[in-house]
Amino acid sequence: MGAYMMSDAAQTVPPSFRTLDIRTRKGDREPRFLIRLDLRDRTQHDIASSILLAHVLFEQETSLGVLAVLSEGDAFIDIGANVGYFSLLAGSVVGPAGRVFAFEPNPVTAAIFSSNMAVNDSPAHITLIEKALSDQDGEAAFVTVDEKAAPNVQFARDSNGTLWTNDHDSCDGIHPITVETVRLEELARERGLPMPKAIKIDTEGAEERVLRGAGTLVDPGVIPFIFCEINENGLKQHGSSPDRLRAFMRERGYDVFLLNKDGTLPTLVPHGTGITSEYVFNVLFSTPEHVGRVWPTVKFISVIEGMPQTARPGNA
Repeated sequence: MGAYMMSDAAQTVPPSFRTLDIRTRKGDREPRFLIRLDLRDRTQHDIASSILLAHVLFEQETSLGVLAVLSEGDAFIDIGANVGYFSLLAGSVVGPAGRVFAFEPNPVTAAIFSSNMAVNDSPAHITLIEKALSDQDGEAAFVTVDEKAAPNVQFARDSNGTLWTNDHDSCDGIHPITVETVRLEELARERGLPMPKAIKIDTEGAEERVLRGAGTLVDPGVIPFIFCEINENGLKQHGSSPDRLRAFMRERGYDVFLLNKDGTLPTLVPHGTGITSEYVFNVLFSTPEHVGRVWPTVKFISVIEGMPQTARPGNA
């Protein structure tokens, strides 16, 4: 699976905007979608930089994981959908026979998502829901942070934002709004949503709250694959931690896997092994059985194969 980009030089949009034509490969198919990005925005700039400069997909390991687990006709839920990259990627794979439900409570970001839907002729199988998923139904404060915020403000420093908590002190550069919150389990029941093959959660630290609100849906027999951001500072702001989140998922039957940038078999992390990183990163919650069905083989690389040709025995 790979990707390449085509940009229309004749497009009549401001110079800070770029429309990217993203094509991937899934078996003998070539899923494709367009996305229009404002390069002045941090997250959108990161998406464009990955594709234009590094020549890889945005969040490459997660993108390849989504491509691997989804097939035509599957359902996918994108929680914290931002401007629509993962929703459009998933939508291009599952096709018109599948469904994608995207949750984005930030009205500014949701408007950009809608414009990206329009660029793709508004595919009917992708649905944007402008609500925040959480562990309670009702209303909550949702905060975005701009570059004027104090350096010690560690949450939501991007275009999207996160749910407000009591630990979020008010200061310059922080912009709270009121959003509607819903529990995924209740909303899925009310709307009769098809059970997803996979979900992606990127809520700047509110991931455990989202998963608790999903209730009985958080079961490998119901949702086999959950791609989840691990943002240690964000989780702390919401009274959680990477270890607590892993323990919550383990109680519900999930193991944790690290995703690989080349799209190969994810690495199972034993329960007693910690995961350290200086960066925010994504993991896959699943089971060895489910992972084995998607990645049925793994290649053993011998020491000799890894050597330069001139250093191999017999080539001295």
